Amino acid sequence: MRTLGIDYGEKRIGIAISDDNAIIASRYKIFKNDKSFIDNFNNIVISYKISRIVVGLPLDDDGNEGVSSDKVKNFIKTLDMRDIEVIYWNETLTTYDAGLILKKTGRGRRDRVDDIAAQLILQEYLDSRSQDSRSQGSNVIDS
Repeated sequence: MRTLGIDYGEKRIGIAISDDNAIIASRYKIFKNDKSFIDNFNNIVISYKISRIVVGLPLDDDGNEGVSSDKVKNFIKTLDMRDIEVIYWNETLTTYDAGLILKKTGRGRRDRVDDIAAQLILQEYLDSRSQDSRSQGSNVIDS
């Protein structure tokens, strides 16, 4: 079963999906954050047999949850998550890093940042699972 990564934004939602072995994250797509997203999300979950979702959670400069974190958690509550594990992951600097990746590749299109950010969030999580237990889950945020 695969793991899905979400980079939530008020205008756009970036999605990334892992391979079957949950080792490599690949960007999937960017969706408008509107009513059609829920249908698209449900189709992805069914089609790819998603068993876990890693959601980027924005933290403030002190590492605490704030208003933006509440928006992400409220959004996740609107999705049908039966039998799907939800993990909140510290997304600090992922959008910035995604922008640097685009700049280095010469693409520079702002609207492509969201799926790359989702890929970075998901890959960080997948990498943490493959490390030994001392560092495993260091960015996991208890909900």
